Amino acid sequence: MKRYHLLRQLKKSGALFLAAVLTLQNGFGAWGAAPYGETETAGLSSQNSSFVSFPSRFEDVMPEGYKEQYYIFSLDSKCDLTISVTFEDSSSPYGAELLDSSLSRLGISERKNGQRLVRKEVRAGTYFLRVFSMGEQEEPQPFTVSIQKMDLSASTVKKTDFSDLHMVAALQGSDSPYQMNGRSPYYTSVPNPDTGQIVWEKLENPSYSGRGVNSGGTYPMPQSYYSSWLGPVEESALPMDSIRDLEGSETYEEYDKYLQEEGIVYESGHEPAIHVQNGIALPKRYRFINGDGSEEENPGWEEHLKNAIMTYGGVTAGIYWGSLACEKPENYYFNGWEYYLLRYDNGNPVYTLANDFDRGNIAMVNHEVVIVGWDDNYSKDNFRYVIDRDVELLPDATASNALKALPESEPEPSAKKARVQKATDSNADMEIPEHEDDDDDRRPQKATDSDADYEEPEQRPKAAEEEELEEWLNSMLPEEDGAWIVRNSWGDSAGEDGYYYVSYCDRRLVSTDNAWAYEATETADNYNKMYQLTSLPYNAELIWTTTANQLMTSTVFTAEEDAADVLKAVSFDLLNNNVHYEIAVNRGDDVGKGWNEENVYASGSKMYAGYYTVRLDKTILLQPGEPFEIILKIENDGSETLAVPMVMNNSGIANIPKQERICFLYDPAEGEDWIDMGNGFMEGNGSNNYYAYFSMKALCNDASLEEGKTEQISELEIDPDVYYPMTEHTSEENETEGEVLLGQDEETCYVYEGHILQTQEKPSLRETGQAGELDIMLPESFDLRDAGVLTPVRDQRFTNTCWAFGSTAAVESSYLLNGSNLYDFNYSSAVSLDTQLPITEEGTVLYYFDQNDEGTMDDARFCPSLLSWDNGPVEDENDKLKWEFSGDLSAVDFSELDVETDGTRMTESGQEVLLFTPKASGTLTVKVSSASDPTKTAACQVVLVEENQVDRIQIFPETMRLRVGSTQTLQVSIEGGDTETVPVFSSDNPGIASVDDKGTVIGLRRGTTVIRARAGGKEASCTVEVWDSRGSSDRGSESRQSGRSQDSSAVVGTWTMAEDGSWSFSSGETVYRDSWGYLHNPYANQGNGESGWFRFDSEGKMVVGWYQDLDGRWYYLNPVSDGSLGKMLTGWQWIPDASGREYCYYFYPDSGSPMGSMAAGLTTPDGYSVNEQGRWCVDGEEQTR
Repeated sequence: MKRYHLLRQLKKSGALFLAAVLTLQNGFGAWGAAPYGETETAGLSSQNSSFVSFPSRFEDVMPEGYKEQYYIFSLDSKCDLTISVTFEDSSSPYGAELLDSSLSRLGISERKNGQRLVRKEVRAGTYFLRVFSMGEQEEPQPFTVSIQKMDLSASTVKKTDFSDLHMVAALQGSDSPYQMNGRSPYYTSVPNPDTGQIVWEKLENPSYSGRGVNSGGTYPMPQSYYSSWLGPVEESALPMDSIRDLEGSETYEEYDKYLQEEGIVYESGHEPAIHVQNGIALPKRYRFINGDGSEEENPGWEEHLKNAIMTYGGVTAGIYWGSLACEKPENYYFNGWEYYLLRYDNGNPVYTLANDFDRGNIAMVNHEVVIVGWDDNYSKDNFRYVIDRDVELLPDATASNALKALPESEPEPSAKKARVQKATDSNADMEIPEHEDDDDDRRPQKATDSDADYEEPEQRPKAAEEEELEEWLNSMLPEEDGAWIVRNSWGDSAGEDGYYYVSYCDRRLVSTDNAWAYEATETADNYNKMYQLTSLPYNAELIWTTTANQLMTSTVFTAEEDAADVLKAVSFDLLNNNVHYEIAVNRGDDVGKGWNEENVYASGSKMYAGYYTVRLDKTILLQPGEPFEIILKIENDGSETLAVPMVMNNSGIANIPKQERICFLYDPAEGEDWIDMGNGFMEGNGSNNYYAYFSMKALCNDASLEEGKTEQISELEIDPDVYYPMTEHTSEENETEGEVLLGQDEETCYVYEGHILQTQEKPSLRETGQAGELDIMLPESFDLRDAGVLTPVRDQRFTNTCWAFGSTAAVESSYLLNGSNLYDFNYSSAVSLDTQLPITEEGTVLYYFDQNDEGTMDDARFCPSLLSWDNGPVEDENDKLKWEFSGDLSAVDFSELDVETDGTRMTESGQEVLLFTPKASGTLTVKVSSASDPTKTAACQVVLVEENQVDRIQIFPETMRLRVGSTQTLQVSIEGGDTETVPVFSSDNPGIASVDDKGTVIGLRRGTTVIRARAGGKEASCTVEVWDSRGSSDRGSESRQSGRSQDSSAVVGTWTMAEDGSWSFSSGETVYRDSWGYLHNPYANQGNGESGWFRFDSEGKMVVGWYQDLDGRWYYLNPVSDGSLGKMLTGWQWIPDASGREYCYYFYPDSGSPMGSMAAGLTTPDGYSVNEQGRWCVDGEEQTR
């Protein structure tokens, strides 16, 4: 790993000294005072610590003068973890140790030939990998580190099976509360001649054809399904195998009715298997397609697509699937040629060929596939068409002309010959969709022979023999080699085991709509509650644009009265590329007062449009019943029109009510006032009154919810059986007919005092600016099939659901790719972040500064690096690294960084950079990521503390016990210095207990952590123990029961002493037997506490002394009648044996191993060795007294 050195050696020494002081703040003695095996522990310092991305794999060497190196990484959600440390020279071995944020050991490996640590269900948080030398080395030897999610096996891939049809049922099913009721087969929209509005009428005879679950899908339907936590769910929730095929003489209308009422039916109660956090809208191929078929291509779109496949997995994209097949069934290429019905001979149809592009038919997408790879060298000769011998070619037919002999009244595309290729084992019973439809209706159908009233054209002369036909077919080949590898949804008997090669020259794969990639990286328990206005998708037909380069949206929610909510993240949609965003959260009196820099909790930039989940820099404890407001500010450089999507009634949704004071918009082009979007806004001529909302979602953790359950709270009351009238411009029914110019010029604009309401007729996202060139070298070929991260190919059969099959397959591949150890060794495999500022034991960078001392004002120097698996050169070595910041942004000044980088905040790998100048105390999160691969991100939290002569800081209380979901506020006393000094709070493990800016602590899960308050160079801490009244435990097979408490976190009940002197406990009708209980003890002596953990045997008698559980772990329950008889003891304890000699034992004080269990055969978290009997040893000798 690259190292860099500051010029001022005195700063190095000072940082080392301060880091050493910080390691002595708590514990049984000096941290690292006891040996780890034979290795002397120097402790954390900026010289032997690096922040690295997760997952990562890289080669490194021990820093000079050190025998250990720390790698600090963060997990965003719970996962199974695999860590390996390998080296070539077994005579100079390295050991590996995994530590949590309190530096408690989670695992250690000290083998001679390489180390491997495996730990299941590691929770979100900060972790340390400590690599240490196990012997003396004349020269430091290199070693390779791999920090990954657990390796995927073939069985894992096989088990990954998300339901395709559940998405369809949720968004279009008759029984779904989330259905887009504008697509219902039971209603239709008609214009009201008196008002000009579009009103809805219930049909006496439902119209099932092309409606409801078989009406196809468009973006952003899948994105809304994922972002609202409606899915993905397991295949068993609605399996494809439960859907029957079209039967005998059954009509399509009858089959659509079956699907709507019996087949694809929504059932509630299915929790999402994972959370799909982000959906990335990749640049479309064409900026626009003119009515004459000419296009303007977006430069570099292929690089973005290829890079996304390598980074995220399969990419779902639209394609036009025509009727003309290639000789080899695994190849497909569309260049405009299609079969058309020419005439009938004795009742038999005769077909000819015509070019849609030359005829002015631009042939938009009619199918959805998943792109899983590419091959630059795939020969163009593979895309040779096969033409049936009974097809008649018209005179002068060439590959470049329109067959003008085709009469003007020729049949429409619905009369094309859908399939002429001979049936084979690989394509039998599979028909090609043959009609265009913006609703994505892609169900396979045979060509019809309905009607063709035209004059018979002149026949092609007999002279058109084999040689001429051969020349003609050669002229129809693609212009260049190369192909995309796509996964279809027609089963594994189609193409090549369900996959096709599509020529690079195919002009309708990724045409004028975005391809989508997904980040399915987090387990479903990362958040368990969502606040939203509605789960319905935004309107792809009408958006808000501005002439300014900034927009702000405000969404107001109200926390539940009986909840214990911690706001952790937000989710939102973006319509533009290259957007900088900031997120502010207003609470209490600040709600409704607009933008406040002091309330900014996250910021960053997004290269692509899409939907995104952004974690807040600090978690926010929401008070029960309080309103809170999330403001999203987006900005760009003005090179393209900035826009935001709106959730509103349209041709697909008709049940969104009007509600004031929950959704506001600030558009500088409209003046200084915020617009209440739920109150309506009008067109300039006053003819149409709109109201709309934004798709912002607030993601929380509610500790009061049952484990494994999630909850969605919607502010708007949505009833699928309610239909509101629409204005004419939000209805497809009232669109004008005529030639459509797609892409940039396809939008019909309605201008009103500066803002533009734009009606979008085809693509879901408006025309976006360029995402920027990636400037990376990509391999000539890549195939996700080789990576083993693709699930079996599904078959949509007779359902019109390819849009759901495509998105589901892309999400599955993203989920599996994220959990694998896939690395292309030609590319960087990780990002590291180094600093010379001191690093604390909890993995926080600490920055003390004095504004009166210039020597302390330029210390925020950081060095990021792209890492490789073998410490060698990589093809993306010139890739830029992108900086993002969140937290107390007003506490720092970024002007020097912005000047240095021309405002891009992008620097080179290995380049030391001054990120900011401090202005005030606060906390700041620093992130650096690869510009081309944002999944490679290293981050750290910087605590800024201004030195202002504070004499002393105290915190009250110094110890705290909290039940999961309960809160308590710390009191801080600061003596000396500036009387206005505000302490900075932080939690060593925010996953156990989180603290806000005012010192309010909330317990989130069982365990122990430390809350710190810093001010003026001084620090105070409070140890917080969180317990769970539900008795859940991080590990172990036994449960510790407890119930409701009264005025404390312990169960209050009745203690009873039997004649034999044993004690029992009951609460209400519950008698504690064979269980643990956290209980109130009214007999406790002052100083010993009034509550604690107690154990009862199968007869209900309280256990005292030594106790061993079913898993073999030992505990010690106070045997002395001092008022706390039977209470579990923790920490260091001197305990006598039968002879009266006392030995010192260590019992874990928190739930890490788990709480109260005895440590044995290891080094304790505070650095002391205990043998297999748990007794404290020095140089192998047991210590006694």
